[in-house]
Amino acid sequence: MLVTKRFIFSSAHRLSGISFSEEEDRAIYGKCASLHGHNYVLEISLKGKPDKQSGMILDFGVFKKIVQEEVISKLDHKNITEDINFFVKLPPTCENIAKWIWIQLIDKFPNGQLYKIILRETDNNWVEYYGD
Repeated sequence: MLVTKRFIFSSAHRLSGISFSEEEDRAIYGKCASLHGHNYVLEISLKGKPDKQSGMILDFGVFKKIVQEEVISKLDHKNITEDINFFVKLPPTCENIAKWIWIQLIDKFPNGQLYKIILRETDNNWVEYYGD
Protein backbone atom coordinates (compact mmCIF):
# COMPACT_ATOMS: atom_id res chain seq x y z
CA MET A 1 0.00 0.00 0.00
CA LEU A 2 1.16 3.56 -0.69
CA VAL A 3 0.42 6.68 1.33
CA THR A 4 1.22 10.03 -0.23
CA LYS A 5 1.44 13.51 1.20
CA ARG A 6 1.64 16.76 -0.77
CA PHE A 7 3.74 19.81 0.15
CA ILE A 8 4.18 23.21 -1.50
CA PHE A 9 7.23 25.43 -1.22
CA SER A 10 8.69 28.39 -3.09
CA SER A 11 12.37 28.57 -3.98
CA ALA A 12 14.71 30.35 -6.33
CA HIS A 13 17.56 28.85 -8.32
CA ARG A 14 19.81 29.50 -11.26
CA LEU A 15 20.87 26.70 -13.56
CA SER A 16 24.56 26.66 -14.24
CA GLY A 17 27.01 23.95 -15.19
CA ILE A 18 29.93 23.72 -12.80
CA SER A 19 32.56 24.24 -15.47
CA PHE A 20 30.42 26.05 -18.05
CA SER A 21 31.05 29.62 -19.13
CA GLU A 22 28.21 32.13 -18.95
CA GLU A 23 27.69 31.68 -22.69
CA GLU A 24 27.50 27.88 -22.33
CA ASP A 25 25.04 28.23 -19.45
CA ARG A 26 22.77 30.40 -21.60
CA ALA A 27 23.08 28.02 -24.58
CA ILE A 28 22.21 24.96 -22.47
CA TYR A 29 19.75 26.34 -19.90
CA GLY A 30 18.29 29.34 -21.77
CA LYS A 31 16.38 31.76 -19.56
CA CYS A 32 16.82 29.36 -16.60
CA ALA A 33 20.51 30.39 -16.48
CA SER A 34 19.24 33.55 -14.75
CA LEU A 35 18.02 33.58 -11.17
CA HIS A 36 14.31 32.73 -11.10
CA GLY A 37 11.80 31.02 -8.84
CA HIS A 38 9.16 28.32 -8.75
CA ASN A 39 6.23 27.34 -6.59
CA TYR A 40 7.16 23.67 -6.28
CA VAL A 41 4.67 20.93 -5.52
CA LEU A 42 6.26 17.96 -3.77
CA GLU A 43 4.52 14.61 -3.39
CA ILE A 44 6.14 11.97 -1.21
CA SER A 45 4.92 8.37 -1.17
CA LEU A 46 5.68 5.75 1.46
CA LYS A 47 5.18 2.06 0.85
CA GLY A 48 4.31 -0.30 3.66
CA LYS A 49 1.74 -2.33 5.49
CA PRO A 50 -0.65 -0.60 7.86
CA ASP A 51 0.00 -1.30 11.52
CA LYS A 52 -2.58 -3.81 12.80
CA GLN A 53 -3.55 -1.68 15.79
CA SER A 54 -3.46 1.85 14.38
CA GLY A 55 -4.48 0.95 10.83
CA MET A 56 -1.84 3.38 9.47
CA ILE A 57 1.49 3.08 7.71
CA LEU A 58 2.45 6.39 9.33
CA ASP A 59 0.34 9.06 10.97
CA PHE A 60 -0.01 11.99 8.54
CA GLY A 61 0.95 14.42 11.32
CA VAL A 62 4.25 12.60 11.88
CA PHE A 63 4.74 12.40 8.10
CA LYS A 64 4.26 16.19 7.82
CA LYS A 65 6.61 16.94 10.72
CA ILE A 66 9.45 14.86 9.26
CA VAL A 67 9.19 16.41 5.79
CA GLN A 68 8.80 19.92 7.22
CA GLU A 69 11.94 19.58 9.35
CA GLU A 70 14.12 17.70 6.86
CA VAL A 71 13.11 19.34 3.57
CA ILE A 72 10.61 22.20 3.52
CA SER A 73 12.35 24.29 6.20
CA LYS A 74 15.57 24.06 4.18
CA LEU A 75 14.05 24.91 0.77
CA ASP A 76 11.09 27.23 1.30
CA HIS A 77 11.88 30.83 0.38
CA LYS A 78 15.54 29.98 -0.18
CA ASN A 79 17.95 30.34 -3.06
CA ILE A 80 18.71 26.67 -3.67
CA THR A 81 21.79 27.52 -5.73
CA GLU A 82 23.42 29.37 -2.83
CA ASP A 83 21.78 27.97 0.32
CA ILE A 84 22.14 24.20 -0.17
CA ASN A 85 25.73 22.92 -0.15
CA PHE A 86 24.77 19.88 -2.23
CA PHE A 87 24.49 22.21 -5.22
CA VAL A 88 28.00 23.62 -5.03
CA LYS A 89 29.05 20.95 -7.55
CA LEU A 90 25.70 20.10 -9.14
CA PRO A 91 23.24 22.29 -11.03
CA PRO A 92 19.97 22.61 -9.07
CA THR A 93 17.83 21.02 -11.77
CA CYS A 94 14.49 19.50 -10.83
CA GLU A 95 16.16 16.07 -11.14
CA ASN A 96 18.96 16.98 -8.73
CA ILE A 97 16.61 18.67 -6.27
CA ALA A 98 14.48 15.50 -6.17
CA LYS A 99 17.61 13.45 -5.50
CA TRP A 100 18.62 15.81 -2.67
CA ILE A 101 15.15 15.48 -1.14
CA TRP A 102 15.43 11.68 -1.30
CA ILE A 103 18.79 11.80 0.49
CA GLN A 104 17.29 13.98 3.24
CA LEU A 105 14.41 11.55 3.82
CA ILE A 106 15.68 8.05 3.07
CA ASP A 107 16.29 7.07 6.71
CA LYS A 108 13.83 9.37 8.49
CA PHE A 109 10.56 7.44 8.48
CA PRO A 110 10.01 5.11 11.46
CA ASN A 111 7.22 3.12 9.77
CA GLY A 112 6.91 2.84 6.06
CA GLN A 113 9.47 2.98 3.36
CA LEU A 114 10.26 5.93 1.14
CA TYR A 115 8.97 4.80 -2.23
CA LYS A 116 8.63 7.74 -4.60
CA ILE A 117 9.13 11.48 -4.84
CA ILE A 118 7.33 13.61 -7.39
CA LEU A 119 8.65 17.15 -7.68
CA ARG A 120 6.59 19.48 -9.87
CA GLU A 121 8.46 22.57 -10.98
CA THR A 122 5.54 23.81 -13.06
CA ASP A 123 2.13 22.44 -14.03
CA ASN A 124 3.75 20.94 -17.13
CA ASN A 125 7.19 19.89 -15.85
CA TRP A 126 7.99 17.38 -13.12
CA VAL A 127 10.31 14.59 -12.06
CA GLU A 128 9.49 11.25 -10.47
CA TYR A 129 12.31 9.73 -8.44
CA TYR A 130 12.46 6.25 -6.92
CA GLY A 131 16.01 6.33 -5.54
CA ASP A 132 19.14 4.98 -7.18
